[in-house]
Amino acid sequence: FTPTDAMALLPLGLVVDLTNTARYYDPSEFSEGGVDHVKLQVVGKMVPTDSIVRRFVQIVDDFYRRRESQGKLIGVHCTHGLNRTGYLVCAYLILRLRYRARDAIELFNARRGHVMERPNYLENLYKMEGSSRQASNPPDHHHPRLSELVQRHPRGPGPSSSKQRYRDWRNGSPYQRQPDRRTNPPPRIYTQRPPEDEQVHSWRQRHLEPPPADRKREEWRGAPSDWRRRDN
Repeated sequence: FTPTDAMALLPLGLVVDLTNTARYYDPSEFSEGGVDHVKLQVVGKMVPTDSIVRRFVQIVDDFYRRRESQGKLIGVHCTHGLNRTGYLVCAYLILRLRYRARDAIELFNARRGHVMERPNYLENLYKMEGSSRQASNPPDHHHPRLSELVQRHPRGPGPSSSKQRYRDWRNGSPYQRQPDRRTNPPPRIYTQRPPEDEQVHSWRQRHLEPPPADRKREEWRGAPSDWRRRDN
């Protein structure tokens, strides 16, 4: 997936790159295609700082205040387009568009097709909701309504709940419901102890080693890690 593919797929006006590296693509590909590009380096696995959140909100507000932003979308990505991206997108929905944290998270999960995974990110978004009630005002500019985003998106509307997760990138088909955990349990190796003859033992875990086949039970010592033959 290249910048050219992204510009062909969506009417982009701005791309915000949250990765902490510059090795994935050349930003000039967007610039040459008439799409603005902003680099906002965010360290992975850590909750973005308040200064990064404020900077992201400012970038989005500044873009939508421009007349040429009408009809354009903002593309936001990190390495996987999931946790850092989801956190900042949800932060904007909470701080500027007065979404409840739960609604913002569910909306992002549904549109992304995959849930945000880091508990510390989610916990901070709920804390952010309480502080935003007093400190934030709605934006004084045009921003795409949810209905507009759904109509422009070539895949059509997504599910209404985070429990309904879809992906279509695996086989190119339209929305495909992902199996629920209850109907798609994890592999047996994660939930059940394998039969004795299938267990894998390590010399580092002597207590798990099977007894020698040529020793009788009465010849074992007391500890299972010592199966030497008695001498007397």
